Amino acid sequence: MALIGQQCGDDGFWQAQAELCKLIDLLLSSEPTEEIDTRRIGDFAPAAPASSLVRTTDEYLYRHLAEPVTIADLARNMNVSVSTLSHRYHAETGKTPMTRLMQLRMSHAKTLLASGHKLSSIVEAAGFCDSAHFSRTFKRLEGVSPREYLRTLARAGTGA
Repeated sequence: MALIGQQCGDDGFWQAQAELCKLIDLLLSSEPTEEIDTRRIGDFAPAAPASSLVRTTDEYLYRHLAEPVTIADLARNMNVSVSTLSHRYHAETGKTPMTRLMQLRMSHAKTLLASGHKLSSIVEAAGFCDSAHFSRTFKRLEGVSPREYLRTLARAGTGA
């Protein structure tokens, strides 16, 4: 991840951040094993290589996490119609581009929460309009409030 960041500048930084968030999500979804201090990450099939449309869309989303993004903005950037973008992206990934944007924003927000950033800076960096919207969305998608998420991380870190 450090190499990606060094070789690709700002874009590489966001790609590395996205990869880090994927790793954190994998670790958070891991299951304890019979061995002490050992966890198992669930089985998953390797993903098929993404098309250039999916890669370009994801790169655009990474670079614009903190900004308001619409499906029309994405389609215009990809030089395709909204319908083409929506259908092709969904066919390849199983989700809509806007769902992917929200996943990226949540992963970024969780990383910032875990590293001790203030809520106001997280709200801005993750592209939410205000802290109430962020908290509602976080609870809807993660099943717990941001505060409870931090408590869970703290308990996991202390072994309690």
